[in-house]
Amino acid sequence: MLIRLLACLLFAALLTPASALAQTLDHAAQRQVVSDLETALRQNYVFPDRIPAITAELDRRVQRQPVDGQKFAADLTLGLIKASDDLHFAVVLDPDEVVANRRAKTEG
Repeated sequence: MLIRLLACLLFAALLTPASALAQTLDHAAQRQVVSDLETALRQNYVFPDRIPAITAELDRRVQRQPVDGQKFAADLTLGLIKASDDLHFAVVLDPDEVVANRRAKTEG
């Protein structure tokens, strides 16, 4: 659950409200999402022995060309589940959460 929240927040941090609706992630944005997910896993995941396989799988899923953000989130979810054998993972791109997080940061 914590990783799902972190993954959602990572996507939110990378996208502005307008670009969240545009949904395309370039290579650098994909790499940043994966890097941040890997950091979150190292800090929070309860099965540390699975982390090397998970991070290797996530790294393989980064594309050189721009990709649809929703498809990338779904692909990362599949990679997390495949490498960890843990069905508790879900990566989502939620434009409404992007807007809410931006507001919280500016008001905060």
